[in-house]
Amino acid sequence: MAGFFDKVVVGLNKGVNTVSEGSKLIVEKANLNTQIKETERDKNRLLQNMGTLVYNLHVNREIEIEQCIGMCSEVSAMDQKIMALQQQLQALEMPKTQTMQYTQTAASAPQAPIVNGVRCQCGFVNKEGAKFCAKCGQMLAAETAPQEQQ
Repeated sequence: MAGFFDKVVVGLNKGVNTVSEGSKLIVEKANLNTQIKETERDKNRLLQNMGTLVYNLHVNREIEIEQCIGMCSEVSAMDQKIMALQQQLQALEMPKTQTMQYTQTAASAPQAPIVNGVRCQCGFVNKEGAKFCAKCGQMLAAETAPQEQQ
């Protein structure tokens, strides 16, 4: 009888560890998505400021390319940061994708496609009525028509 309870405890511990690792992955992905959005927002502000500067210089007939070099360098640095964060995010998603492919291959019976869902810009089909994409976290458009997942 004691052996049975030991097996139950070991099984529960494995389940708790799996859930804990999954939660950490979700939090890490959310943090990376937040950093990407913040960097993109900073980049857009900088581009807007640069556009205003160029416009004002043009209106005053004082435009000099040298005044934009620093801003262009900042935009390039932000682009590199966004790409690095996206690569980290892809690396986090890779094990999950491989697991999902294995699960789908190992399934004995084919599963029915999701008929009523909302397709995100990233291509993922979310449940009908979802406000945010379950894959990338992006807000879903309210007017998106239901689409079938293949």
